[in-house]
Amino acid sequence: MPAGETPPEAGSASRAVSHPQPATARPATWTWITVTGVVVLLLAGFFVAMGIGLLPFGW
Repeated sequence: MPAGETPPEAGSASRAVSHPQPATARPATWTWITVTGVVVLLLAGFFVAMGIGLLPFGW
């Protein structure tokens, strides 16, 4: 095989890598779910701590 040519496997692999829409959509969705869940848990814990008087300021 000449040095300038790429094997056909490399061409199909790069084609698969260049069109990964379903594969990239799912981790992004899970990232947003995880970030939102962590923020909601932090806010809920903050308000519970305020409500039961753990923080110096509260209701």
